[in-house]
Amino acid sequence: VKARSITGAESAQFSNEVSGWPRPEIFSVVPPVVAAGSTVPLTLSGVNFQPGATVEFPPSVTVHSVTVSACGLMIVGISVAPGVPAGPVSFDVVNPDGVFRSATLGVQ
Repeated sequence: VKARSITGAESAQFSNEVSGWPRPEIFSVVPPVVAAGSTVPLTLSGVNFQPGATVEFPPSVTVHSVTVSACGLMIVGISVAPGVPAGPVSFDVVNPDGVFRSATLGVQ
């Protein structure tokens, strides 16, 4: 295995050791549906959330804050733009090592 740093530099030698956190898993998003034009805290529960993790939404959703309370609990403050069409909105939880997991939030 050859490793890559965050900047993309590749290791010069092969290694048989791979370390790092496993991919984040998201078991629930509360509330699962939010109204367009609203500002709400989302509670994400799961496992493998690292301190410093970020949450990435499309431009129609603004992330104001991300707090990792434990490796399995994350509070995310968001605002959904008015006029966003009803339906699912995908988002990613990205750990500092770049490993991520996608999930969906409903907009009504």
